[in-house]
Amino acid sequence: MTSQRLLLWDFDGTLADTLPLALDLWNRFALRRGFEPVRDVTAARHMTMVQFLKAHRIPARQIPAVFPEFLRTVRSSIRHAPLFSGIPDVLRQLRAGGWRHAIVSSNAPSVIHDCLQHNSASDLFETVIGTSRLFGKGHRIRQTIRKLGARSAECLYIGDELRDVEAAREADVRVGCVSWGLNTAELLTTVSPEFIAHEPADLIGLIENL
Repeated sequence: MTSQRLLLWDFDGTLADTLPLALDLWNRFALRRGFEPVRDVTAARHMTMVQFLKAHRIPARQIPAVFPEFLRTVRSSIRHAPLFSGIPDVLRQLRAGGWRHAIVSSNAPSVIHDCLQHNSASDLFETVIGTSRLFGKGHRIRQTIRKLGARSAECLYIGDELRDVEAAREADVRVGCVSWGLNTAELLTTVSPEFIAHEPADLIGLIENL
């Protein structure tokens, strides 16, 4: 019988170390569009989305056009990004313990597949689901659970941003976070995820103890 226990993973900043490249690309993009570049990475990681938009002079009315354009720029550049050290081993250990893996990301599935193949990790995931919208993961999480025949009560979404927590709760799924991605542990604590992992190796115990 297929295991019902399903881990749904965010990709950028959670599995793949894409933040340094994304920040470099954002700063170039911001200068072209007249926005404020990210000059203090630590400060930016402490910001909510609303705070980031205000601090970097991005009008809310421009978000529907600006972020899809930026995401297209990022997607064309991160196909060979590394996975965080230790992540492949953690995924394999969790799978050996009966957990299934899927990815639900704002990135494009083709880019994710290329990155996984580059990191010899393509065999670890049953499916990769992407969304073209900055927000919209909640719907995709629900779709993925149905597609894989799992039950929400035995699923867990893992991400690195406040909006990952919001998406999981919209989908009525428990959520854990990692502190090595976009948002800091201090900011993630304010939305009370099930756990915050500080090292990839921490994930195994934190997940199994839920």
